[in-house]
Amino acid sequence: MLQTTQAAWKGKRKFRFKNKLYSIDASVIDLCLSIFDWAKFRTTKGAIKLHLVLDHDGYLPCFAHITEGAVHEVKACLLQAGTQKQHLKIKTFVGTSPNAVKIQLWTALIAILLLKYMKMLSTFAQWSLSNLIALLRFNLFTYRDLKEWLNDPYDNPLSLPEHIQLSLPGLGQQQRG
Repeated sequence: MLQTTQAAWKGKRKFRFKNKLYSIDASVIDLCLSIFDWAKFRTTKGAIKLHLVLDHDGYLPCFAHITEGAVHEVKACLLQAGTQKQHLKIKTFVGTSPNAVKIQLWTALIAILLLKYMKMLSTFAQWSLSNLIALLRFNLFTYRDLKEWLNDPYDNPLSLPEHIQLSLPGLGQQQRG
């Protein structure tokens, strides 16, 4: 998915550089030390760090690494990966183990990649990532073709007749008796 999205964004940026441009970012994600006791950061705080390498062709993260918050590193170039920080919001964690937290962070990064891909597929010029997220959340349970909706999000959704019951493949009605 990353290679597909990167290839689709190639040449669509207004500013072009002779060489490939990357930014490096290390974001501290605060955690409650009493719940996430494995995430030692300071004596009374817990945290982990999300290290990202951001490819400026489409502003896509091309490398991510998650470490404990207490890990220190020296970087030659430390720039903010603004898009990822604005939209990578995890309000609560479902699990408290290191693996559960990492899975949720990876899931959020994959979600951003899918949103960027959807934005790239669209011919609707006014999409910003925040608008796409908000309208997608609003239309999540409407019955519409995704590509049609991406290109014309303000069109009225097709209404289904009430007597038609949609079913999942392989989960047909069970016979009683």
